[in-house]
Amino acid sequence: MDLDDYYVNQSGTGLSGFEGLRYHQVGGSFFGRLFKGAILPLLKYVGKSAVRTGVNVADDILQGKNYKEAIKGNLKETARTMTADAKKRLQKSQKGEGKRRRRKKTTPTKSKDTATKPRRRRKRSTKKTPTKKKKKNTSKFPFFDRK
Repeated sequence: MDLDDYYVNQSGTGLSGFEGLRYHQVGGSFFGRLFKGAILPLLKYVGKSAVRTGVNVADDILQGKNYKEAIKGNLKETARTMTADAKKRLQKSQKGEGKRRRRKKTTPTKSKDTATKPRRRRKRSTKKTPTKKKKKNTSKFPFFDRK
């Protein structure tokens, strides 16, 4: 038996058990969720509107307008549409009436006939009663000294 046969025999049939991913991450980081949920959609929206504005500027220049006026006018128009879209999205997501406050429970008022007199408090004595001091166990075997 030579070395090749030995190693082929060691490797087995080629059917292996489950092998997990080498770099498997459970959950996500805060910045990853922030990027995926807020920044990436914002960049996509701004990118699309920038391309649309660029096409409109190029179209205006081809029609014979001054390039400064074409850029200024299209940028203003894009800014208006972006603010309108932002306002619409905020109004869409900002729904609700807030958390309702709990009502305070009110106890029914007692009539004068059934009202009880206020209780009197007992007077506390100002004298302190002397406390007995425990004797300190000084023997070597305190277990046997009990009475």
